[in-house]
Amino acid sequence: MSTGEPVGEQESSSSQSSSAEQVDELRADLTTKVAALLDVDEEKARKIVEAFDAQIARPVESKFAELQPHDLLKRNPYFYGVLGVTSVEDWIDRALADLETSALESHVGRWLEDVARIVSGGFKPGSGVDVQREIGDDAVELYSLQMAANTKSSGGSQAEINNLRQAAAPLRTHGGKRVTTIVGVMYGRKSSRPSRADPNILKPSSEELWERLTGQKGFLPRLLAVARLLSVLVGARARDEAERLKIEAARLFAADDGTLDLGKLIEPPPRPRRRRS
Repeated sequence: MSTGEPVGEQESSSSQSSSAEQVDELRADLTTKVAALLDVDEEKARKIVEAFDAQIARPVESKFAELQPHDLLKRNPYFYGVLGVTSVEDWIDRALADLETSALESHVGRWLEDVARIVSGGFKPGSGVDVQREIGDDAVELYSLQMAANTKSSGGSQAEINNLRQAAAPLRTHGGKRVTTIVGVMYGRKSSRPSRADPNILKPSSEELWERLTGQKGFLPRLLAVARLLSVLVGARARDEAERLKIEAARLFAADDGTLDLGKLIEPPPRPRRRRS
């Protein structure tokens, strides 16, 4: 019985539905593994997996969906010659990996912030503070987080300190809370010390930061293992778009024998028009 849809659209819809079901099954399996690796309950593990999917896997999928093969020509083609790239498929894989890596830092940073809130039971209060965590009835920890050390200018660092001070003031004055303010580097800070600009603001090592947030020692290397485990979500989300790009690129940049034509990377053929959906 006909559905009234063109066969190609039926296949595309079926493929997307199948991919979504596969991702759902994958997420369920990953949740159990994350709970065991991080020693957290299933609910926190589920939120960590969902956050990875939302902050990393889906943005990569969306970025790939916007691309045409001509968008991957920005890198000097001599790199591919020196690396011995001979197939269109290998070129696309390398070009997408370069593109993905350049965009990942901000995506990973947002995911790690989500993880910090999930495992600590904290929330994002706004005003430049990334995590507010209640400790009992009378104490609060405020965190300003960054992905890695030395990623902020002196002006950015001062703004970070000002935000923590401003967020702490009403909690101390009107709430009667004992407030600890912390500038945390989620990976790469080796030692702990107070801030030079304000000794009341703590700057723990990355290991100590995650220990404060989770109450667990050795959490940071296990979180890295979780990131590697969850990387399969990126592949599952982006696989169809990567395959589409390889098919389209082969039509445009392959030589007669099917290998990559480096000359066409230097002088590419005209960009084909995309059909309007």
